[in-house]
Amino acid sequence: MAPRRRNAQRGSIMPLFCVALALLFGFGALSIDVGYFYYQKARLQITADNAALAAAVAISETPGDYETTGPAYALSIVEHNMPESRYGAVLSEGEIEFGTWDENTKTFSPGGSDIRAVRVTTYRRASNDNAASTFFLRAFGFKAVDIQARAVAFYALGDCSSNGVRAGNEVTFGEDARISGNTCIYGRNSVSFGEDAEIMQPAKVGALNLSDINFGEDPTYPESALFADDIPMDASNNIAQVINDIEAGAGLPPAITNVSVVSKLPKTLTNGTAYVVNGNVNIGEDYDIENVIIAARGRISFGEDGSITNTNNCSSGARAIGLYATQNISLGEDATARDVEIVSGNNVSISEDVKGLSVSIEAANNVTIDEDPQITGCKSALGTVAGSSASVRLVL
Repeated sequence: MAPRRRNAQRGSIMPLFCVALALLFGFGALSIDVGYFYYQKARLQITADNAALAAAVAISETPGDYETTGPAYALSIVEHNMPESRYGAVLSEGEIEFGTWDENTKTFSPGGSDIRAVRVTTYRRASNDNAASTFFLRAFGFKAVDIQARAVAFYALGDCSSNGVRAGNEVTFGEDARISGNTCIYGRNSVSFGEDAEIMQPAKVGALNLSDINFGEDPTYPESALFADDIPMDASNNIAQVINDIEAGAGLPPAITNVSVVSKLPKTLTNGTAYVVNGNVNIGEDYDIENVIIAARGRISFGEDGSITNTNNCSSGARAIGLYATQNISLGEDATARDVEIVSGNNVSISEDVKGLSVSIEAANNVTIDEDPQITGCKSALGTVAGSSASVRLVL
């Protein structure tokens, strides 16, 4: 009887072994197919990312014709990454959507008046006859699987945090304003130009609402230069702290090697010095100032025919000129202001015929610039904020 019990035990193990072998085979097949699906998903995602970036570039390059050039750019990228002859059509024009991007909520909305974003969806699906085929899972009745990927790219405007003119309330120009280079003009509640204003790409002009940007007679500007945004006035609204930091020697450009705290600005200024003045600063006519920072706990006022100049390279950000005041800052007629950062806790006013106005201006309230200004952007003296005119980036 004992031998028969041993044979019965051997016979009972065989079904369990077969079940275990089948399960092992199934899990192995599943891991191979799932790995392949993840590979295809990653490939679709990379293709969607590149296609969205290409379409966003079209918004910046051809703002009046992006609905034609955008899909063309995107489909060209897709054909290079995942040729239709091998993968089927993984992207159609209907899956290229232009719209707006909300940075706060991280959401894309199709359409809108300020088109600067694009959403692209790539796919391999049965309804398009290009679903991802399975390998071993066919034995279990699964012949193909639908896969898709989505990307959103956003065309960001010029950097208004460091270049050009910014005001928490209004920016007002007189006649014959010329705005060029990587310059951004931004007045939260209003930007107004007199007659014959000219905005040259890649310069930008913005306000909280597009309807608050106003031009006098005979302006010249591309529609793509105008934008609507809500940009905070970080420096001017915190001017007291900015001056405290200067006094402490924090974040100063390399060319500034000394800090001097005074109650009255000396008549003779030393290059490479940051002067922190506990009071108002009044400088008469025909002045010549180079490579200093003046930070006043009060107002700063310059007369006519003077020169405020930085001898370093504006575009590199290696600047040593800055005017910072808790109250108003004003420059008289026929002055020269090259590579100067101006930050006021209230208003900035610049009289007519100021030459070589290569500046970064920020005022908590208003900026007024009279006739015939010629403005180009310049990087901020404090810190190292980039000043590119535009950028295209993935956001989702």
